Amino acid sequence: MRLLNFVKIYYGITKEKLMILYKENRILVNDKLEKLTYKLNDNDIVKIDGKIITKFPFSYYLYNKPKGILSMISDKKESYINQINVKNKLMVAGRLDKDSHGLMILTNDPFFINKISGSDSTIQKEYIVTLYYPITDEFINKMNEDIIIRNRLLKKVNIHVIDEYRFKIILSEGIYHQIRKMVIYSGNRVKDLKRIRIGKYELKDLKENEIKEFKI
Repeated sequence: MRLLNFVKIYYGITKEKLMILYKENRILVNDKLEKLTYKLNDNDIVKIDGKIITKFPFSYYLYNKPKGILSMISDKKESYINQINVKNKLMVAGRLDKDSHGLMILTNDPFFINKISGSDSTIQKEYIVTLYYPITDEFINKMNEDIIIRNRLLKKVNIHVIDEYRFKIILSEGIYHQIRKMVIYSGNRVKDLKRIRIGKYELKDLKENEIKEFKI
């Protein structure tokens, strides 16, 4: 791991604050000044203002987000961070909008977050979508067309019809409100949106607002 990332993660500061410490020569590796691009070895000792910075174990949780809960850290009661009881400060890997519900992954591992929801991520995310109006052949055909959102051509998707109003869909890219926009384009509206899977991790019988720790 590079010195830059090590300090950001384990000292818990922004890049801007880190740069201030670096320019003031307050970050030392084995009591020497090193570049932020320096690749740390397991036996290297990093100090900031004379204090040794130690690693901590990363934590990973599945979380069943209810509707109305925000997928961002905030002082508001509706923030997911105020709904759970854990010691570590956990970030979201794979956000859901306020009106959607279902599986989110919470972790303090930035590398795992980037793997799940980074701009280059191809991790599959599976949803159950409930519509206001019945599913028609025309709707299915429209959903299978080339759709452009934010000047970006979306990858082709296949939908699995469950019943007259519901279908499953799997996405491997993360465009803001992608499913809702695809449904509107296809002549319908989303009544309910529930995520049931992220990669190999499934919601299963996890109850709303509950978390469950897992190992990677």
